Amino acid sequence: MPKVSLTNYAVAADYLLTWYPVGQTDVLATAEMRGGTFNISVEDLMPGWSNGPEIIDFLSRAPVEASLLIGVNPQKLLTAAIEVRIGRKRRSQDIVLPPDSRVPFMLHASPGQDEGVVGGTEVVFQGLFVTSPRLSLRDLLNIVKL
Repeated sequence: MPKVSLTNYAVAADYLLTWYPVGQTDVLATAEMRGGTFNISVEDLMPGWSNGPEIIDFLSRAPVEASLLIGVNPQKLLTAAIEVRIGRKRRSQDIVLPPDSRVPFMLHASPGQDEGVVGGTEVVFQGLFVTSPRLSLRDLLNIVKL
């Protein structure tokens, strides 16, 4: 018999990190982008942050980075800790990802003009989480009949 859990569901995510100039800068002539995707299930994780995968993108030639950390809270809901950094500027957001939902995110950061290599540039970290529904009692009964 297959392993069945009424609390299990999964999340798929697409993300894009974009670093771009906002004026005259010798460091960056055009925008640089990095993106990716991942899928993960509640059953793949234990409650808390420490067991989730961390996805980090680094862009070349500058201290520009972003991270996604996926975890499960005590209520067995998926959560995401999102962060983007450029120079000394850091922006972060924590999001609960309920079952059967679409949750977009976007973080923007702009360093000070005096921050050397990243001065005159900005960064945006954006994406979309899509979660599956949890099994219903009807789904469970159909599995038991198999």
